[in-house]
Amino acid sequence: LFYSFVLDMYYIENGNIKGWIEPKNIGFLNNKNTKVAIINNNTNTYQRINGQNKYKYNSGDIIETNGEELDYFYSEKSGWIAKKDIAIIDELEKNKRIFANKKEVNFNTDLTGNNYKNVSIGTEYILLGTTDKYNLVQSKNTGEKGWIAKIDMSFTKPDLNDPVILITSTNVDENN
Repeated sequence: LFYSFVLDMYYIENGNIKGWIEPKNIGFLNNKNTKVAIINNNTNTYQRINGQNKYKYNSGDIIETNGEELDYFYSEKSGWIAKKDIAIIDELEKNKRIFANKKEVNFNTDLTGNNYKNVSIGTEYILLGTTDKYNLVQSKNTGEKGWIAKIDMSFTKPDLNDPVILITSTNVDENN
């Protein structure tokens, strides 16, 4: 890539393609490694933005991207994918122990909400990453990976033997 101040144009060479391009027709890619999860089934990636399909992905699939521009992420392996079709995975708390904190929690194999199994309170997982609504987890026992809603998990193991208080009688005094 070469810029000519005299012509106010960029010269590019990419394989058999060579020539001058006006700056308004060039978008610069911000180099940034990001792990993303596909939200919906049958999501396409493209060789060029809005160009020919490169691959098709399903909900819950994970892609490692190398860069981004305004509306798209780019992966050298997968091509371009629209930001509206993905959820960014945050790995700040990766490898921490995390537990199901309700009696019945849905362990999802994808992000559609249609493919799940119920797991019991106290089931232990290893946190692999988080999106805005879900934790990507791996079962401590089976190694199975999946998605569980953030509200259904905690870093503190729930007490499976919570004491139950039973009120057998009451006394009301003059102060209520």
